[in-house]
Amino acid sequence: MSVLPTQGQVDSSALLEKSMVIRQYVLSDFGFDTTFYQKPDTALHRVWQYDPATGSSAWANLGVVGSAARPLLLGTGAFRPFASGFDAFALYDFRADSGRFWSVNKPLTSFDFSSGGGNNQQAFRLFHTQNIGKTVNIGAEYRLLSSDGWYANEATNNKNFRFFGSMVSPNRRYAAHLQYITNNQNNEQNGGVVPGRLFEEGFFVAPLGVPVNLNGARLRTNNRTLWLNQQLRMAGTDSSLKGWALFHQFSYRREYLAFSDPSSNNAYYPNARLSPVIAPDSNGFRQLENSLGAKSLTPLSNIQWQAALHHSLGNVRNGDRFFTQQLLWANAEIHYRLGAFELRGKYAQVLYNALQDRTHRAEFTLGFVAQEGVRFSLGLVDQTQNAGFAANQFQGLFQQWDQQLRAMGERAAFAQVELPIGKLQYRTAQINDWVFWDAQGMARQDAGSFGLQQLSYSSSLKWWKFRLDLNHGWQWVENGSSMRAPRFFSQDILSINHRFKTGWELQLGTDFRYHSAYLAPGFRPEVGQFVLQDSLQAGNHPLFDLFAAIKVKRTRVFVKFEHANQGFPAPNFYTVPLYPMYSRAFRFGITWAFYE
Repeated sequence: MSVLPTQGQVDSSALLEKSMVIRQYVLSDFGFDTTFYQKPDTALHRVWQYDPATGSSAWANLGVVGSAARPLLLGTGAFRPFASGFDAFALYDFRADSGRFWSVNKPLTSFDFSSGGGNNQQAFRLFHTQNIGKTVNIGAEYRLLSSDGWYANEATNNKNFRFFGSMVSPNRRYAAHLQYITNNQNNEQNGGVVPGRLFEEGFFVAPLGVPVNLNGARLRTNNRTLWLNQQLRMAGTDSSLKGWALFHQFSYRREYLAFSDPSSNNAYYPNARLSPVIAPDSNGFRQLENSLGAKSLTPLSNIQWQAALHHSLGNVRNGDRFFTQQLLWANAEIHYRLGAFELRGKYAQVLYNALQDRTHRAEFTLGFVAQEGVRFSLGLVDQTQNAGFAANQFQGLFQQWDQQLRAMGERAAFAQVELPIGKLQYRTAQINDWVFWDAQGMARQDAGSFGLQQLSYSSSLKWWKFRLDLNHGWQWVENGSSMRAPRFFSQDILSINHRFKTGWELQLGTDFRYHSAYLAPGFRPEVGQFVLQDSLQAGNHPLFDLFAAIKVKRTRVFVKFEHANQGFPAPNFYTVPLYPMYSRAFRFGITWAFYE
């Protein structure tokens, strides 16, 4: 079930240079490449949302830009044959499977920058792409999220870099796409504030005076990926939109988590220090993966398909121990259209896994397009999903365990209605062997079976110069004491828009976020996980942001007053237990796209 905000429509009216041609390749499509052209995104709507965690109603973070974040929406997640289990910063990562490639007739560069507030918050993004000749394209993208934090030892520094390149042979029978990605998070960790009068009764002047649990701890996560995809057209021509192709995909990935603390806080950590040595790569893995498959090249035909076999080999480091990792899995997908009906079937099966349970995912979807803008869908999902290697084996400064947990099971059914006024989706699931992290920071498994009901609604309503974006989600857990999530969460945006005769655009509005109160998971930095706790609630505190944005040709500027309602209805509150929401902050930002 998706409860992400409805994205603003791409607006390229400010790009007056009609000779600019941009072609975007999306490798997840069945075709050799997409046949759609688009301009750079110069839409004014949502230009002020620089932080991925606050750009969606379905995420909670530690109250500071770039800090550890977790989804509010419950579920076992997508199919992953192997995972490290360190996902607290995954929201901010560049990912190879969602990378996009370009072909342009002129070099294109764009940058986004925002700053402000009393905590020296910075958000920066730089993007560039250009063609070399007619068949080769290269580019790079860099992103920085950083903040000094409102409370002591809360600074964040997240850096992401992606280099990409692509080429298509002159006869359009061979194509290659390359990516190198590095995601690095190096953040201070204060373990949350110490509850007391300074926090509960309102402390606005000097948040640095509020005592925290840890004064010198740091958490670093890093992953690097080298990725190559090659396709060879075996039948058909590019202009015919028919035929099929073989493809090969290669990737090398390195990932690790390292926690360091020069002191030993016995009042905070569940155990005394286990080792005096601070290992730089205490927990992580290296993985070499190859995939070979075939797929149809018929984006306009009634039937499309693809199938592949995957193998990976690598090692996992758990403290001073190494484990050999070997995986073999297969997947297939078919899409069939019959008049107004669409049928999709997906199946993935792990054939061999040296470190975790063999897992699978089967998904079937039936869709019916009644008319333009009106679509109905029904679907079934059956899957088993590993929780990650860290849940089974972990060795750090204060925690260690060696256990063998079963894969979580999930059976779900969903129905979705898409109308011009919005989208409504209902999902019901049965989850077995749920894996969670207890209050001490250790992975546990609940042998029970839990029912999960989820309902979401999203729409974008327009009247005259007003626009209202609604994104609401509800969920209910039956018999699941270890499954913690808010009953209701939402993000609504109300704005008024005006276009001047000169072509300039102005937007004024408010961004409202809310979720109901619940015993939210806390965060244990020494294991990099969100954990169950039974003493503090988070939620039931609305957040109002006020914004103004203006667009002049290809330049967009915004100002934003964040947490404008601080002090109402309570002086302070937690976004995650022991991690307070930041104080009022005034920010500004600018984005600019230009090309030669």
